[in-house]
Amino acid sequence: MFVDVRSRTLYETYKFLLQSLAFLFIFYFLKKRIKTNKIERRLRLLERKHECEWILLEPAHALSKLKAMQCLSSEN
Repeated sequence: MFVDVRSRTLYETYKFLLQSLAFLFIFYFLKKRIKTNKIERRLRLLERKHECEWILLEPAHALSKLKAMQCLSSEN
């Protein structure tokens, strides 16, 4: 029985190219998703850090406002 080697090779090449393309597609989207998750995680950490800093600064901020109001009222 005669098997056409060229058509079989073309079919294998075509199959390989499709598999490679599918792999690249999947890899690209996974990489993009991982990068997006890293960015989102970093933003959440920065927000949390900023909230903690704001909580630490808030009493001092309120105190300085109180002092400023006292100074203004004592000047009048």
